[in-house]
Amino acid sequence: MKVLILSCNTGEGHNAAGRAMAQQIEAEGHEAVMMDYMMLSGERASRRVGGAYVGLVRRLPGGFGLLYRLGLAWSHSPLGRSPVYWANSLMANRLAQLLEAEHFDAVLMPHLFPAEAITCLKRRDVKRGGVRLSADESVRGGDELLIYLPDKYLPGPAEWVYQDAHLVAAVKPQGLPVDVDQDGIGADTLLTRLQADHPTAQLCHRLDAATGGLVLAALDGATLAQALETFRLHALRKRYLALARGGFPAREGRLTAWLVKDARQSTVRVVHSAVRGSKPIETRYRVIGESGGLAQVALEPVTGRTHQLRAHLADFGHPLLGDDKYGDRALNRAHPGGLRLWCASLTIGADSPLADYRGMTFAAPPPEWWSGEWNMD
Repeated sequence: MKVLILSCNTGEGHNAAGRAMAQQIEAEGHEAVMMDYMMLSGERASRRVGGAYVGLVRRLPGGFGLLYRLGLAWSHSPLGRSPVYWANSLMANRLAQLLEAEHFDAVLMPHLFPAEAITCLKRRDVKRGGVRLSADESVRGGDELLIYLPDKYLPGPAEWVYQDAHLVAAVKPQGLPVDVDQDGIGADTLLTRLQADHPTAQLCHRLDAATGGLVLAALDGATLAQALETFRLHALRKRYLALARGGFPAREGRLTAWLVKDARQSTVRVVHSAVRGSKPIETRYRVIGESGGLAQVALEPVTGRTHQLRAHLADFGHPLLGDDKYGDRALNRAHPGGLRLWCASLTIGADSPLADYRGMTFAAPPPEWWSGEWNMD
């Protein structure tokens, strides 16, 4: 691990703390680099700032304290950030260049000045042409934006439950699209995460962005063709976990109907007799448990149609929790947290063109909103 320690030549206390940090880091076998933060502006600036700071403390200690209190009052006033923060914000670009060039694993700051520069870097939400944009400014086509995000919002690696030379089974987080949309928009998708580790990966099927769970991807053309044919023939078994409105009439059952797709509205509707353009649907369900008016259910779409589970359960009177398109919005507002639908497992059928995987079951860990065990059989 390589650690940068940013001190400041404004008194030996900060430097002594920095040296103690460096000694401990090196004693644990890591690399520590300590430097004067003001050197980012050059040796002359470091001498001037350090000299003025130390001179004020020695000659007018009361004045030094007064300046700190004024700065604190300024930062809490309608004027906003203090002059000291503003001055350190000017150093942020130079500090960013240093961090990018040297690839430090961690930064320690025994002094306020570099800490404020780091804070400024974290707060640069959106910049256009090097200038930060305020919330009321608009952008237009052709603008190049630089967006700063906390680490927790940055793309993470793909999570695998199975992989070999031909096929991978990954877990898609809820809210992450599997691929770019129809306009080609979507820098962070499950496919881009898969291709970061396996450049040849191609999706074998899709899940809605709001749905999480298991997704298969092929690593070569032959496996992709076999997988696509497997899904076309429904030569596999898919099992989902969901939370739905409770009060099911039976602990398990089989639902049948027809589904009509409205491509313009990106919706489907369930009908109970065949009409022009409709396709038959079949859904199996098993109630795992009920509590507080909600049911934990295991679902199996015997036919795999667009939005089948969401529309079919809503038509049955037990909409999925968090489904604002087909479900109960009042119920969703009472239980916020997004769609509770998760692809838990996929079993390759005995008649699947994926001959090497026949009989194999790929399973994803249950989502955070699910508690307890489940069994579809």
